[in-house]
Amino acid sequence: MKKLIAVLALILGACAPSPLKTIVIFGDTLSFVPDPHDQDVLIHRNSRFVTTNYSKFIIDPVTLFSDQYAGNRGIKPEELAMLANEFRNELINTLKDGYEIVDSSGAEVLRIRTAIRDIHPAHWELDEDEFVLLKFDTTLESAVMEIDCLDSRTGERVVALVHPLKGRPYMEQENLSRLRNIQDAFRIWAKSLRKRFDEEKMKSNSRP
Repeated sequence: MKKLIAVLALILGACAPSPLKTIVIFGDTLSFVPDPHDQDVLIHRNSRFVTTNYSKFIIDPVTLFSDQYAGNRGIKPEELAMLANEFRNELINTLKDGYEIVDSSGAEVLRIRTAIRDIHPAHWELDEDEFVLLKFDTTLESAVMEIDCLDSRTGERVVALVHPLKGRPYMEQENLSRLRNIQDAFRIWAKSLRKRFDEEKMKSNSRP
């Protein structure tokens, strides 16, 4: 009997739906589930909408949220503003050769809102004279991207994504710029978003 119960528990566990995670993004509390293709990414979908119905994008200005931790690492407010503008440009440049970027709402237009939060730039330690580099752990400890895609005419949410990014080991002779490290993350996120849209389009085109 104990063996039967154990087997049933394994079967039920394997069939159980992915656990929901509640996250507040852009002022709304949403339930997310892990993306089946990338467990690090959390996704929220509105079943009333299909992303492949959209071929044009409005890219809103990017919002960067930085806590005191990032401030202590030397990221200035003007640098955050510059990074926000750079990431918006990165998104536009990555998407524009396959999709139309527009400024006004309309049919088949998806409005994309983006926020970057929990920026923890690379950690380094200097000697007491702040001259010689003693320790450098990762190029970027962590950051989180939030993507909120809305129907441009109704304002209803179509899909939302939360994509954390962890740091990687420091490579000798690598550029030590804190801003460069964050910019590298921007490129990864922009390419990931483009890949996601492309894959959704390919799935739609392959359906009979």
